[in-house]
Amino acid sequence: MPTDEWIAETLWGRPIPRGRDGIRPVTFANGTITRWLDIGQSIELLRSELQNSMDRLPFNRKKFPFELAVAGWQETRRLGLHPVIAQIIKPQGNTPIVIERPPRNWHLGGRIALLATPAGYVSDIELSSLKKNLPTASPDIAEKLLVNSIRRVASRNPQSVGKHCMSVLLPPLGVAPIRIRFIPNAPHTAVFTSQSQNIKREISVAFSPWIIGPNMLCSPSVQVGSGRLQMGPFEIEIEAPNSEKGILGFMGSQHRPLVP
Repeated sequence: MPTDEWIAETLWGRPIPRGRDGIRPVTFANGTITRWLDIGQSIELLRSELQNSMDRLPFNRKKFPFELAVAGWQETRRLGLHPVIAQIIKPQGNTPIVIERPPRNWHLGGRIALLATPAGYVSDIELSSLKKNLPTASPDIAEKLLVNSIRRVASRNPQSVGKHCMSVLLPPLGVAPIRIRFIPNAPHTAVFTSQSQNIKREISVAFSPWIIGPNMLCSPSVQVGSGRLQMGPFEIEIEAPNSEKGILGFMGSQHRPLVP
């Protein structure tokens, strides 16, 4: 099962519904999550389930490292709204999976958190440049700086890192909509077929990630035309190329690997 789908299913709390072909996840699914956990409980759930999965692996496959980053916003009565970040880490070797968090109030004084994993892909010079420029950059400039850094890494490690990027901008609630932007290194297209007119049209498309809320799930999708999702108080804007060939908009599930 792809890692992103495993994470989605773990947080959703039950198997992801399948579409008509029985393979791809449904594009949308409605239903109340029976256990809507807070951020800390969700992180611990992922750590625990990862550990259970790791324990079932053959000994020679337990040695590989793994890391999952969690980032967003959290509101508490005492601290108010503040950024939150955590890492779920399995080090190299037969070692347990642990949760690492930065010190409390790490974000004060205009500090930022910058994660680059595994170590060694981003040079010290590149990291220093990002640390210098990101704190004062606008969201769009910060996005561009990060994408350019990823693509430089991809040029040096083409077998391990891809040049296509997915940007998820998470502003505090009420400041602006959550923005999802697919940033490919080269245009992506899909062929749409009209069976009634026997016409095939190649159209530029974008892609979206998993989106999970208390009452709705949206699977990774291929999309034509930008759109918005309303998930409780959260408004999510998904950017996609506009079509000039008669299709106002389209959203459908991506092809996914077969589940076990």
